[in-house]
Amino acid sequence: MVHKKLLLCLVIAGIGIGCLLVVFGPSLFRQYDLPAGANPSLQLPFTDASNLTMIGAYFSEASFTPHTGIDFSFNTSVDILAATGGYVEDVKFWFNEKGGHWQTNVRVRLNSQWAVEVAFESWALTQDVGQLQASAILVQVGMKIAAGTQIGTLLYHGSGCHIDFGINNKSQRVCPYPYFTSEAKATFDPLFAMYNMNPNATVPCN
Repeated sequence: MVHKKLLLCLVIAGIGIGCLLVVFGPSLFRQYDLPAGANPSLQLPFTDASNLTMIGAYFSEASFTPHTGIDFSFNTSVDILAATGGYVEDVKFWFNEKGGHWQTNVRVRLNSQWAVEVAFESWALTQDVGQLQASAILVQVGMKIAAGTQIGTLLYHGSGCHIDFGINNKSQRVCPYPYFTSEAKATFDPLFAMYNMNPNATVPCN
C-alpha cells in the first residue's frame, strides 16, 4: 500500500514537472545576468550615427499621442546591436496594419521582470521585401547574447526606415531613456537635440 502511494506521488510530481516544462520551457532553467529586482543598464543599439536622420521620442499610453518606444531613423542600412545581455525570447515577422508595412520584432529577456524589444521597420511594403528584413536578423530564439552583439541589420527599404527601441517592465512598456548608461546618454543627448522629429517633445520621455 505504501509503495502504491509512493508511486502515485511520483507520477503526480512527474506530471507537475512536465506541466512546468510545457508552460515555461527552457526559461525555467535560464541564468540571467540581471539580478532580480535590479534595473537594466542599456547601451545604444547602434554605434554608427553618421546616417541617423530622425529620433522619435517616447510618449506614454496616457498621452494624447502614445508612442511607447524611441525611434531611430536612418537613410541607409545599419547594423543593430543588443543594448544589454539576455536571452532572445521572440523573433516575430508580421504585417503592421497601422503603418502599412512588414516588420520584424526581436525581444530579449533580461530577467523575469525586464525585456528589451527592437522593431526592425525597414519600410517593406510587400511580404517578399519584408522577408529580406526577417532574413537579416542574426539571432534565434533561445540564444543567450551579450551587450553589443549584433542582432541584425536594419535594411533600408524606404524613407520611413527605422527601429523602434522599447523596454518592458513586467509586460508594460516604459521609456528606455532613464535606463541608458551615462555613456549612452552622453551620445544620445546631442543626437536628440539635433534629430528630434517632434517639436512638441523637448525631452525623450513624455
